[in-house]
Amino acid sequence: MIGKSFLDRQDRENAYVNFNQAEQQHIRLVSAGGGPGNSYYAAEAAFALATMKREDFVAIKFVLPDAKFKADQKTKSTLLVDATKAFEHVIQYQSERMFESAYWIGQMYEDLAEAWKNQERPKLDPIKMAVLEKDVALMSSTLLQKSFIPYKKAIELSAGFDSLNSGQKNVGVQNKGRFCTHYCRRGKLNG
Repeated sequence: MIGKSFLDRQDRENAYVNFNQAEQQHIRLVSAGGGPGNSYYAAEAAFALATMKREDFVAIKFVLPDAKFKADQKTKSTLLVDATKAFEHVIQYQSERMFESAYWIGQMYEDLAEAWKNQERPKLDPIKMAVLEKDVALMSSTLLQKSFIPYKKAIELSAGFDSLNSGQKNVGVQNKGRFCTHYCRRGKLNG
């Protein structure tokens, strides 16, 4: 893939464009009835896009002043939603990276919970600081709990591929399109 060669040369902008084009080409072929497309390369492109977004997501830390904190919160939240959707595409393509993608979705929520917990705090009097600490801990806990959902879904999905239990039906694969969109809300850290 051309996008991979750009990424190998540290040209993220062109890599992003080419990975996006590769996935879009697959979608166009499939939707136009022009052929089966190539879900392997589409999944690889989606995985690369998701990984790039995840790297940008992890790099953002919540620091003061308040305006920067809010801007970083919005950016991190948008990257979370975008990366999650890209990882979901990988799952929908039933790629060999589908379980890895499910893992990364959960890990991103763990990373968000950690970033929220480690956010820079303003200087406040002790009572206000205690209230802030409680609020931060509650939100971190909520975000951490959201990380369990994709892990659980990955386990359910893998049950459909259990070769040791031949009586098992492909239950998880039937719901691949609704993997985790039920808990991701655009632009929201909490839900």
